[in-house]
Amino acid sequence: MVQIRNGSRKEVIAVEYVVELYNGFGRALEEKVFQWQSGNIVKSITSSESIPDIHTYSVKGCNRISANILKVRYRDGIICDNRTKINK
Repeated sequence: MVQIRNGSRKEVIAVEYVVELYNGFGRALEEKVFQWQSGNIVKSITSSESIPDIHTYSVKGCNRISANILKVRYRDGIICDNRTKINK
């Protein structure tokens, strides 16, 4: 499970992140991209709030997981793209 924390002052409505799975020798086993979105049932993430994103990661031989944010969309429509370091 990944814990998503909003460290900004803005309300977050969507997050795209990548999870990388490694074995005991540091070799990458798998990489998966996930998206979290608020909607009718799931509320948005307010400033300083943390929420769990419940995805199950199970890869044989995995003993370390790394998660990195790729994109964040705020309620005001701004998208922060961590891959290109450009705010739209």
